[in-house]
Amino acid sequence: MTTSNHRDDYSAADYLTYLHQQDTLGFITEQIGFLTESPEDANLDLPEIASVLDHLRAEIAAEYRRFRTGERVYSNGVQINRVELYPDSEPGADGEDVPVVGELHYTIHPNGTPEQPGNPGGTWADEVAARLFGDAA
Repeated sequence: MTTSNHRDDYSAADYLTYLHQQDTLGFITEQIGFLTESPEDANLDLPEIASVLDHLRAEIAAEYRRFRTGERVYSNGVQINRVELYPDSEPGADGEDVPVVGELHYTIHPNGTPEQPGNPGGTWADEVAARLFGDAA
């Protein structure tokens, strides 16, 4: 009988420690730096770098799904994503500008940044919904 050492009882913090120690992005940044500094001496395989980045992205997405299935907040209660609504305009069929509501999608840092929308006059969509629909939003 064979025994597997594969475990899945680690935390998200454990996985972040692994990513930090592995420093794949640091390695890739260093390799790209060599290409920039002396392209003639760079021994760089760009498709391999793209493959490593795709693999890292897939690993992070898998961990995200494993730990955050269905959740919209970090462990400290801060929302993961927010949408900012802002007034904008676009050309209408008659050539005149038509007012529209623009959207900017943000991934919020676990520390809550950004706290305010980035555009003058912008408002978080959830706050607009709360004002319009009360607690039902």
